[in-house]
Amino acid sequence: MNKLKSFSGVWIANGNEAIGYAALHAGVDFFAHYPGSPVNGVEPHLKRLNEQHQRGIIFNDALNEHVAALSAMGASMAGARSMLVMKHVGLNIAADPLNYVGYSGVTGGMVIVVGTDPGANSSTGEEDVHWYAKQFNLPLFEPTHIQEIYDTVFEAFELSESLEIPVMVFVTGLICHNTAPLKPREITLKTKKFEFIKNRDKYINVGSRAVINHRDLLEKIAQFGEQQKGATLYGSGQATTLCITRGNTHQHVLQAIELLELKAEIDVLNVVTVFPIPKTILAQYIQNRSRILFFEDQDGFLENQTKMELFHLLKCEVHGKDLVPAFGEITVGQTTKILAEFM
Repeated sequence: MNKLKSFSGVWIANGNEAIGYAALHAGVDFFAHYPGSPVNGVEPHLKRLNEQHQRGIIFNDALNEHVAALSAMGASMAGARSMLVMKHVGLNIAADPLNYVGYSGVTGGMVIVVGTDPGANSSTGEEDVHWYAKQFNLPLFEPTHIQEIYDTVFEAFELSESLEIPVMVFVTGLICHNTAPLKPREITLKTKKFEFIKNRDKYINVGSRAVINHRDLLEKIAQFGEQQKGATLYGSGQATTLCITRGNTHQHVLQAIELLELKAEIDVLNVVTVFPIPKTILAQYIQNRSRILFFEDQDGFLENQTKMELFHLLKCEVHGKDLVPAFGEITVGQTTKILAEFM
């Protein structure tokens, strides 16, 4: 394997390019996709980088998302780092193998990047595919800006190999097409040996084997949810009102708070690890509040998970989809209006 040079300085990149850079720098060996906006720019960018750095990445421009998923799974089961990319509706097509990949697990890191589309700007609908994370029982991250996309994808490979299961990363169209500074990491790539090791108990999931592997996956995800720290607080920590955000709405809420001059009155907790929710951090910050407002686009996935997992700690007024629409791409204007009326 060719070594990459150490990178320095600050680059300018959009969301698709940030994903491509992260894949290259994390040492991806196999890339599979079925192209669809907003993530259709990842593959051509990574192909250019592959040629430039002579990395030898194998690309599968697959017939559909199902085939792409199977090929990426196979590569990772043989020790390769693989990336699987598709848009949100494509996750329906890939759902069959992804429902059970957590049972079998992977050896090399496998990262599944999904482009979501609130507002259906380039899609036939705005289906909310966050619910698949709970169905698959795979970790799900939702970065909110360009640097965070790069860092999240890079770290997702390491987490995938640590947990020995694929990791999902969702990016919205707005964030994919945004452009911002990006600081790359210093890179040291290791020489790898690819080998598939037969293991009937792991890979043939029928009957009691499937039940045991399902149990192990649930325990692994529950333990990760207790330990992980995928949320950041913005504010003093003392405000009586807390806004909990994810994805597009995070930057919108921060901007609305600034426009309304409410910094002293509202704390913002942005959750990047959307599944499993970071229970320890959420438990710390949802207590001693007068009101909590979940501000997220599409369905109230984060609101739902928090109410399910931490209902015993929610002692205050809690709002979410009763005030924030579950349809369309939420704008800064909408966010400002909702917050003004809420306060």
